Amino acid sequence: MSHGVLQTRLFTDNDGPVTARPGLARAAVGLVVAAAAVVYAWGITSVQMHVYYAPAVRSMSSSWRALLFGGFDPDASITLDKLPGAFQVQALSARVFGFHVWSLMLPQVVAALVSVVVLHLVVRRWLGPVAGVLAAVLLATTPVLAALAHSQIADALLVMLLLLAADAAQRSALTGRLWLLLLAGAWLGLAFQVKMLQAWLVLPALVVGYALGAPGPARRRWGHLGLAGLVMLAVSSWQIVLFAVTGSRPYVDASTDDSLLSMILGYNLFGRFGVSGGGTVSTGAGAAGPPAGLLHTVVHDVAPQVTWSLPLAIAGLVLGVSAWRRSRDVGCLVWGLWLVAHMAAFSTGQVSHSYYVVAAAPALAALGAAGIVRLWRGRASRPWLLPAILALTVVWDLYLIYQFPGFHPWLGPVVAITGLAAVVLLTVRAATARAGLATGLVAVLLAPVVWSVSTGDARFRGTSAGPHAGPPAASTEPVPDGQAARRIGDWTTAETDALRTFLRGQHAGEKYLVAVQGSVNAGPLVLAGESVLPMGGFTGSTPFPGQAGLAEMVQRGDVRYVLFVPGRRETTLNPAISTWVASACHPAGEPQWGLSDCRPAAGA
Repeated sequence: MSHGVLQTRLFTDNDGPVTARPGLARAAVGLVVAAAAVVYAWGITSVQMHVYYAPAVRSMSSSWRALLFGGFDPDASITLDKLPGAFQVQALSARVFGFHVWSLMLPQVVAALVSVVVLHLVVRRWLGPVAGVLAAVLLATTPVLAALAHSQIADALLVMLLLLAADAAQRSALTGRLWLLLLAGAWLGLAFQVKMLQAWLVLPALVVGYALGAPGPARRRWGHLGLAGLVMLAVSSWQIVLFAVTGSRPYVDASTDDSLLSMILGYNLFGRFGVSGGGTVSTGAGAAGPPAGLLHTVVHDVAPQVTWSLPLAIAGLVLGVSAWRRSRDVGCLVWGLWLVAHMAAFSTGQVSHSYYVVAAAPALAALGAAGIVRLWRGRASRPWLLPAILALTVVWDLYLIYQFPGFHPWLGPVVAITGLAAVVLLTVRAATARAGLATGLVAVLLAPVVWSVSTGDARFRGTSAGPHAGPPAASTEPVPDGQAARRIGDWTTAETDALRTFLRGQHAGEKYLVAVQGSVNAGPLVLAGESVLPMGGFTGSTPFPGQAGLAEMVQRGDVRYVLFVPGRRETTLNPAISTWVASACHPAGEPQWGLSDCRPAAGA
């Protein structure tokens, strides 16, 4: 078979068309997106702001310097501990609409909805309109995506950019247009700005898809891939270059050598796999995020976030691989490699949060849709397989449901009865098969829909630092309008306001209202629009400004007050500063504040 003939089959359905009028399919997707928009946007005005990211977005929305460099504070003294792409988008939204909790959530909701639409387009080109609609439904009802739409966490934007890259690469492979492949490289570069090297986990999938699916000789295809790789590297590294050539810039958080590469490669890559290296501070992930293990995605906390259709996805992958010799289904390889790469990373790294696995959701949705379509088409030769896989999926869903028996107790019986009815309808006679399939889809989708819809309630969408859907967050109390981010540690809002009032009353033109040990502790004052020096960055152990640097700032008149928040872990992470403050400064304000006045004595 010539490569030109083979190419026409790589991204198209090889098992016969699924009949569906294009207009009907578009209307179905429109309904899916509209319903998802309601779920994703419901309650975003009461979302809890992130204690670390919200202050940074506040700074970036008010300072172009902070926006450009990803500075945490308005003066951009120190950066975030990761590249700021997602938070720059939120900051621009806040510049347009004003700094409100909903303006920070708006880009998250949009990103989740765009992801659903783009996955539909990609899968429709691969397996037809029905498969495209099913993939959209499966992704839209992925609970963790709904949770991320209610959160500032960057992963919702990451998923959107990865799918845009897949869309451009697929269209390039189908048409042979180089500019589309270069666009895919640019999307991956932007994804790098959002989640750094995690964005590149999809590279094996996209490279294999283009290398096997694009027209023309192999030399031309690999040359195009090389050019797209250069575009990807250029877009990925623009901020690295900016930091390398700029003299007056913020200190790079999470690094001991003020290096963006150290932060990216050491702290955010090797540190996540338990490998410590020079130039970085400890990630602190050892306790919070132990190695996940091979079954990470099917454990108690993670599985209900993404894996409701896992048996269908496995069936779609197995059926595609088994038919490889006949069909050369590159789409199956693309999504299979996408899934395997992420599962390997999650299984070997130190995974602190269950929401990380959302990057595997597009592959699970695409393969799940493929499984449904291929099982339906193959029922003439294997009539038992579709009801068997549907029954297995229902059993898996019941297992997940009964891990949390107190969460909507009616759900398990309804899913079981609906699933049983579907199996009966599929096996009794051919005339009831369509009704059986429809009933089976209801059984499979009911639980993830309930989990996703639950994110509209503040009790069931996790915390600002750990968004997830459903009952694990049942103990979380609703926090109106992000008030938790406006308190220092365990202080009340009134105590935080009292400290701020005192500091403003004593302020005499210093550059910083106060220096605070740890960016998280500094966050509430930054969120209030104050110029604060965050010593030690996110972990409190980044060597900025250091004892000598702080003493120089005090002598120069940039800083007068230094705050160590009692009971917070950052207090003990820089003993040199603590020792200097104890010897050179004196207590100020209320004793419980831990505030020190370091203004040099007259004539000193």
